[in-house]
Amino acid sequence: MGMMLDDGTGGDITIPSVFISQGDGADLKQRLATDGEVTVQLSWTIPHPDDRVEWTLWTSAADATSETFKDQFGRVSHALGEAAQFTPRQMVVDGTNFRCTSTNRPCGNQCTNGGRYCHEDPDGDLATGISGVHVVQENLRQMCIFDQANATGMHHKWWTYQNLFSLTCSEFNPNATDGVFYKVSNFNLECSEKVQKLSDINVATTRACVAASGGATAEGGVNTRLAEMVQLKNSNRIFMMPWIVINKEPYRGALTCPEPVTLRTCSVLNAICAGFPKADLPAACLTLTLTLTLTLTLTLTLTLTLTLTLTITQRQIYQKHARKVTVGDLKMHVASVVVMAAPVKAVMGFSTLAK
Repeated sequence: MGMMLDDGTGGDITIPSVFISQGDGADLKQRLATDGEVTVQLSWTIPHPDDRVEWTLWTSAADATSETFKDQFGRVSHALGEAAQFTPRQMVVDGTNFRCTSTNRPCGNQCTNGGRYCHEDPDGDLATGISGVHVVQENLRQMCIFDQANATGMHHKWWTYQNLFSLTCSEFNPNATDGVFYKVSNFNLECSEKVQKLSDINVATTRACVAASGGATAEGGVNTRLAEMVQLKNSNRIFMMPWIVINKEPYRGALTCPEPVTLRTCSVLNAICAGFPKADLPAACLTLTLTLTLTLTLTLTLTLTLTLTLTITQRQIYQKHARKVTVGDLKMHVASVVVMAAPVKAVMGFSTLAK
């Protein structure tokens, strides 16, 4: 089956559209001509070869489209538990395809390791703001962070790191009108390591992982982890981010999972649950509603008490949590539930690379 992409002429399409075969199209035309009205149902099936779902998210440290999804889906992934095996993949562009490894380094600060591993400049301005080098280096750190979290069976730490990095380091602004969604001031190693500590990630282990893979300096050599991402991207024909694959099938649907979380409002959860045999559905898939209630109480000491109550119909999966937080913490949490919708971004190549 082909993949529907915008060739630059799709801006005037304002209704839902789907890509079908020529034969199906001819059949629909014939029935319309005969009956005058045809009802069509679209459905996607997810294969379920065993009792566990494996799903992958292709993203990046500077992927504005998936920021809200990564903010919202962490708690859902935690609820799915070990029944759903999650693996994040970081988007890395093969610099050799664009001659970035040439002696004169035509791709500039969009690439690391002698032009081998690249990322498109997030704001399209090579002179200012975050560069591709910043993103590749952070992508490598995030690979190592997931390795560490996953090895201990606590992949929720990766989701926590994602949210804190977005708020504290990249300072993601979903309302940017000039294409500058991230700030460069804290998009760096120092801020990353502060957030790693807050996320209960061992900084020394991350550093060792980065070094062992080959590092990501401007003129470094081969990096085994980045090279692996390039190979996986090419072999799996990943041309866009964010991109989700569930049980080896591409997911096509909304990337929002707003409160209250249900199979109806969270399409990714619905698709993941469809990958389980009915007899092996985990509790999160049997649940009708996940509701997050925030109760804010002002105390005499001028601190705020934040009570999180997660209520789940049919089964109680989460426990209640309560802790005192500062005003700064509260602002961080409230900012983390801002909903942003944006179109999928094509990353087939660079728009700013030298020809």
